Amino acid sequence: MAHLPKKNTYLLTFLFIVFSGTPVYAQVPQTAAEYNSRGLERQSKGDVEGAIRDFDGAISLNPNEPGLYYNRALAHEAKGDIKAAIVDYDKAIAVDPIFAAAFNNRGKVQRELGNMDAAIRDYTRAIEIDEQRLKTDPAAKDLTKDLAGAYLNRGIARHAKGDMDGSIADLNQALKINPTYADAFNQRGIAWHDKGNLEAAMADYTRAIDLEPKNAKAFINRGNIWNDRNAFDNAIADFNRALVIDPQDPFAYANRCVSLTKKKVFSDALTDCNKALAIDPGFAEAYVFRGDLRADTSDLDGAISDYSKAIEIKRRFVRAYLGRGLARADKGDRTGALADLDKAIEIDASYAEAYAARGLALLNYGRDVEAEKDLKRCIELDPSLKAAVEEVANDIRRRRKPITGEGGVLDPTTEKKDLYPADADAKKEIEDALKQAVSVKKRVMLIFGGNWCYDCHVLDRALHEGAAGKIVKESFLIVHVDIGEGDKNLDLTKLYRIPLDKGVPAVAILDGGGKLLYSSGEGEFEAARKMMKKELVGFLLRWEK
Repeated sequence: MAHLPKKNTYLLTFLFIVFSGTPVYAQVPQTAAEYNSRGLERQSKGDVEGAIRDFDGAISLNPNEPGLYYNRALAHEAKGDIKAAIVDYDKAIAVDPIFAAAFNNRGKVQRELGNMDAAIRDYTRAIEIDEQRLKTDPAAKDLTKDLAGAYLNRGIARHAKGDMDGSIADLNQALKINPTYADAFNQRGIAWHDKGNLEAAMADYTRAIDLEPKNAKAFINRGNIWNDRNAFDNAIADFNRALVIDPQDPFAYANRCVSLTKKKVFSDALTDCNKALAIDPGFAEAYVFRGDLRADTSDLDGAISDYSKAIEIKRRFVRAYLGRGLARADKGDRTGALADLDKAIEIDASYAEAYAARGLALLNYGRDVEAEKDLKRCIELDPSLKAAVEEVANDIRRRRKPITGEGGVLDPTTEKKDLYPADADAKKEIEDALKQAVSVKKRVMLIFGGNWCYDCHVLDRALHEGAAGKIVKESFLIVHVDIGEGDKNLDLTKLYRIPLDKGVPAVAILDGGGKLLYSSGEGEFEAARKMMKKELVGFLLRWEK
């Protein structure tokens, strides 16, 4: 199980702007400084609403003090009103264009909103300002700390954009400025881990722990390295240490669940995942881990339910689609399995494991040509998977039962039926077929062509004989759609996305509700006489109801 990257969010130490002068104890503030002082006190006690009212009062008396907008922005953040916080950071920067802390915190908020480019711009400006100020005051320790923090934050944002090299460069700079910066070591470890350099990641996590022995996240991240190395006892030891530090850390429970699942200690693994979800019911990764556990214990319905919940929380969660696709394949749900694996690849076209899973599924379904293409792509993306993928593929080839009639190309034909009568009303035939499809629980196959088309007759024969004919009889209703000389039923070719310039026969598959499930947009059936029987059978198996 690949590690779950931890988002080690770095929060700048809140810079509360306090005006000079003696403390003010009046119950009703009279000046901006008094309102600000009381606002800070209220926020420190958890009275965020009261703090915001006081900062409002301070700003009304002194609208040109950037620190007041900054403090109110922090209060808005504490309240969870991120948009209001950004407005106040904007105002602070408008009053003071070299307010580095405001740029840095606005960058943090932009990152939380997923606006990585905007976050990187803000962090970059904060870095520029602090570096310029350090030139005039090289001994300023607070500036050095802030500068290192800005590099860390920009490194995190670059990581989120997938720029691992840029992230590592920023973290290197943070560590050059502050060689004992545990958070920077931890974050750099995450970047190394995602680049596949486990040795460098392990070294950085260990250094973070040495610097901060109570850094629970560093223990969790190092535990994930042990998991990747299959050293599950070492991983569990690190997760245990994290839980001693923070008994309510859901990441520690979830990742320990992975270790225990790999060790086949399923009962304890389930307990850990349940604890993680009790602490954080919106923890999508924990649902995936529990789904993996259930799949490993043959509870496929439970696994599918967990993967579905993860997808509900994170709509583009590729790992959840992969897990659900595999579980559906194990249940024999070919259509659902391929739909999930297709979706995983659609979201992340560089996801090698998804190509492997889809390729192996296609191979198991007898769709060898498509399978080999996926397996080749998987190995191109991640050569380390080659041995494992080839082992499973060879096992599938040895075990699968040959499909009757799958050898050779489609049989030729000398008989030319009137497949496309000149007076046929294709629209009405489609409408009637859709009505019937609902009652008989079949799908509708539209075959576009003409009586003049030899390959149309070859395909028709194949769809009524042997293994393919059996599948068609059980699962499909066929409607032939006449294209004439390329000038007939053009509205239907457009509706069902059939490009006539790719040739005929062309095929579209509809469900009982008339939804287009498939159309042969690349001339897949145009040379039917050259099509392998096993390819046709594989195609039908994919789209059967």
